[in-house]
Amino acid sequence: MLWVLLLVGLPVGLIGGHAVLWYLACAQITAQITVELRNLARQGWSTFADAPVRSGYPWVAEVTVPGLRAAGPLWAWETERLVIRLGLIQPTTVLLAAEGRQTLNLPGATVAHFTATRTEAVVNLAAPDTVNLEIDGLVTDGAAGSAMTIASLRVALERVGAGLKADARDLVLPSAATLPLGANIRRVMLDVALPAGAPTEMTAQALSVWRDSNGRLEISQALVDWDTVKFIGQGKVALDAKLQLDLTGKLQLGGYAALLDALVKAGKLPPRPAQALGAVLGLLARPSDATGPDSVDVPFTIRDRSFAVGRIPLLRMPEITWPLGK
Repeated sequence: MLWVLLLVGLPVGLIGGHAVLWYLACAQITAQITVELRNLARQGWSTFADAPVRSGYPWVAEVTVPGLRAAGPLWAWETERLVIRLGLIQPTTVLLAAEGRQTLNLPGATVAHFTATRTEAVVNLAAPDTVNLEIDGLVTDGAAGSAMTIASLRVALERVGAGLKADARDLVLPSAATLPLGANIRRVMLDVALPAGAPTEMTAQALSVWRDSNGRLEISQALVDWDTVKFIGQGKVALDAKLQLDLTGKLQLGGYAALLDALVKAGKLPPRPAQALGAVLGLLARPSDATGPDSVDVPFTIRDRSFAVGRIPLLRMPEITWPLGK
């Protein structure tokens, strides 16, 4: 009789214990969501979310937060639902997936509504200060010619040390963004490090204090690949009196001939100066594994909202309007 009880009771006990584990994991996720929303509210954020829903039994502790919205001093983000998943077999990674239509609002920019085939953030519980964001198939809403698409975007954010790495592939900009090199960009990559003492709030007040204390942002590497023309550079960013970008750096330019042709066709550069500049750059050109056979090293700047390579202005930068702050 004892062995019958063991045969029946042991599986029942294991199933019951597993159910309790799943319930406790979901409860912990729900409690953490509440804590994070309250912390944001204490920092002046406006947050809203509908009641969370638990699912995923038996292998995954999953909590869905419908109608999540968070609006802070720098940006506001909203998603139809945020799904938080923790595997019970190997509970070392938390996956956060935004699903449905999303909205993003940044300072100085219009509100962007977009969808994506996949929007996931991965947090390794063994190294929780690093967040990896992966977005595939991003498409912004808008009329014909005003939408933007990004095939893939990868972002690694280090909350300790304030490091940021972003890598976007196959971008198609809105047709309204009339760039000399066209709206199709193969790749954009950015690697940024913030020094100690960087502002914790992106407000006009905090940034003014940072600027007045000689604050600088270091770009370890930036890359823009237009296929026929490639830019790879490094530089340092400050803020001017109007809190606009003031950037000075060095640039490795590949495909300078194609760039000059595009500037002439777009009416940005007269033909004769373009020929003279092409002859000078031809004397300086050298092959590069990163940017191709016709590459030159030139200085570049962003100053007074104008992006220039050498002394050639390429495009007008949009004005950044920072929130005032307290």
